[in-house]
Amino acid sequence: EGKPVPSSRGDTTVYRRLRNRYLVAYSLATFGDWIQGGYLYALYANHGYSMHQIAQLFAVGYSSAATLGTYTSAIGDVGGHRRNCVAYGILYAGSCLLANSPA
Repeated sequence: EGKPVPSSRGDTTVYRRLRNRYLVAYSLATFGDWIQGGYLYALYANHGYSMHQIAQLFAVGYSSAATLGTYTSAIGDVGGHRRNCVAYGILYAGSCLLANSPA
């Protein structure tokens, strides 16, 4: 009764396919977030922020992401991860549009 049931070859194939799809999507999202660092630095400098202020903005951004990420993933457990991903895409696109506004 307490022995685990060995998984079938089909289960392993399904798992690997899902894992690979996840890793591709995660890698693209992480790369997109990572590559914008230089752009954001130039954008903040163009808006008149000093190097110290930009460093503070980055530190606050990373800290809030680390802190709020835990709660955001819990919301995904309740409301659905697909909904979280769609909301992330919409909010991210909105932030990119706002970053290009002159104000």
